[in-house]
Amino acid sequence: MLTTSSPYKEEHNTNTVTFSDYSNEEENVNFNSTWKRVVKTSACSCQTDPIKYMDEGVQSLIQSDAAVQVDIKNHTSKTFLQLDEQQRIRLENFLKSVESYVSKILLKNIKDESFKGYEANWDENIIENVCKHILKNPVKYDDMTCTSLDWNYSGTIIASSYGSYNHENWCKHQGYINLWSLSQRNFDPNKPTYTLEVPSCIMAIKWHPKLPSYLLGGLFNGDIVIWNINNQMEDTLILKSIQSEYTHQEPVASLSWIPSSSTDVSSRDNQYNILSIGNDGKILIWEIHSSFIYPKLMTNLYMNYIPRTIREVNVSIKKGIPLGATDISYSCERNDELIVTTEPGYIMKCNLRRFTQLPKPVIEKDVFASSPSNIIIQQSSEGIQTVNPADYHYIRHVGPIQNVECSPFHRSLFLTCGSDGTVRLYSFLQTTPLIIIEPPVKYTPTVVKWLSSRPSVFAIGSDNGNIYFYDLQKSSFIPVNVIEASTKPIVSLTFNNNAVHSIPYMASVDQDNVVKIWKLNSYLATPHVRTKEDNSNTILKSTDWKTELKSLYNILQDLYNE
Repeated sequence: MLTTSSPYKEEHNTNTVTFSDYSNEEENVNFNSTWKRVVKTSACSCQTDPIKYMDEGVQSLIQSDAAVQVDIKNHTSKTFLQLDEQQRIRLENFLKSVESYVSKILLKNIKDESFKGYEANWDENIIENVCKHILKNPVKYDDMTCTSLDWNYSGTIIASSYGSYNHENWCKHQGYINLWSLSQRNFDPNKPTYTLEVPSCIMAIKWHPKLPSYLLGGLFNGDIVIWNINNQMEDTLILKSIQSEYTHQEPVASLSWIPSSSTDVSSRDNQYNILSIGNDGKILIWEIHSSFIYPKLMTNLYMNYIPRTIREVNVSIKKGIPLGATDISYSCERNDELIVTTEPGYIMKCNLRRFTQLPKPVIEKDVFASSPSNIIIQQSSEGIQTVNPADYHYIRHVGPIQNVECSPFHRSLFLTCGSDGTVRLYSFLQTTPLIIIEPPVKYTPTVVKWLSSRPSVFAIGSDNGNIYFYDLQKSSFIPVNVIEASTKPIVSLTFNNNAVHSIPYMASVDQDNVVKIWKLNSYLATPHVRTKEDNSNTILKSTDWKTELKSLYNILQDLYNE
């Protein structure tokens, strides 16, 4: 059987074209783009001017040392020993001849009462308060006001911090701290000796109580920083707080140095921790590490912690509502007892024993960093719950409290200055205030400070620019001295350390950021005690601060009995 292939099939197979067949470029059909432009490139090069190097050297001045020698101290004794026998006999006879007369005069002086009660005053008697310096800064800080003012430990450097209270969002201001060294030879009151700059508003500053070059600052973003002004050739910022959920999330309202012995019995006397309080209601105790600062103890202030008898409202308060704080101070003898003031005007005494211990931070190396010295500091979250830190409450102010300060002499006294126009003197042991000072309509108090030289005297700054001094031994309602410091409201007051200077100095700053240094008169500088004369008139007599403190105890005892 013959088998033949179909011609149709052969023709179909020979004309079949697949996609893998080769095709010449001449047979290709191309379409040029009507919108795409051809990018033209060209290679170019340039050469900068050669870098010029120059080496120079300087030579310091030639120094020389010189020494001097004083006369021999025993020269006089040698001369006396060289007296011959005749000279010695003549001297002995002379002393015997005048001895009876000298003894008679000395006995007469002992019985004489001509100078009875007289006390020699070796210090300069200053009658009026004198403005020694007016410190101005040629650089004007727009929308900035002085937020804090403080003397260093040696009483020679005054620091003023600047920030803004007007923030609608994150702080974008530049914060400043001006330092004036009054003891420098080239001191210029029209220019700060040194200025510190921080990329955030500075809300509070405090010098170290023992180291005169260490300055503590609290920022608007909640950070805590420490400067060492002796490192002016390098970076003065030496330590900064870490960021964690326990740190302040709102501006720092007030801060202070507190002895480490108040939280750790095993610590040494010259060691200090940092105490801070913020507008978020947090109170923190910070531990200082060699390279950072971290929170060690913490507590929170909530509205439901305030008793109903103090709130004067029977409406129940929802738990967990933060209570914004304004200022904090601690007793001069018991550092674990804190007086806290708040924005609604509440005053409470808190105890460090009620604070909650926080976990220690963990230090890890940053494996993604190019430098092996970079580290990551983390403080683990353990869901810590805090308790009510207050163990005593006081009658409130109507409105926010400007500041609070415990007495530097008396362990149970503290002063508060409220926006309701009153200054109040409280005792740790009594809910109601001992004294309420309501100034006349002509002024409203803005700040109150204890005097560092007298236990019974305090100063009140006012919105009319005057500073009023009150002496509890003389009158608790009429000021004993008035200083017309400015025509603008007084923002802050501070007194230097009286242990360094026999005459205390006061620094004040007004709303225009003008800082003034005042030398106080002898009455405000010298402690006094209230005594009665023979004619039954009560007078104030100069004494030491311990005697004045005893007199103040008697006055307070009468107030307690009332």
